[in-house]
Amino acid sequence: MTPFERLLLIARFQHEDHDFPIHLLREIEELVGNAANLTGREALVHDLATQIENFDSHAGAGCFCDSYSAGQIAATLKRLKEGAV
Repeated sequence: MTPFERLLLIARFQHEDHDFPIHLLREIEELVGNAANLTGREALVHDLATQIENFDSHAGAGCFCDSYSAGQIAATLKRLKEGAV
């Protein structure tokens, strides 16, 4: 499984089972559809997948939270789209 396939699989699972926002899922589907443009950015794709894997719609509501909010994930997704490595 490629890092891109893993990212999409995790995002779909989180959407179906943990209320991961549909607009972020759609952005990820679009991004993965153009995976050739992501060459060299696999480390950031891995980081994004880890964030989505640890998504919690209530992230940041408590202390010492290891989960990620939709806003944090959107910021990482934006960095990936803008060409960050």
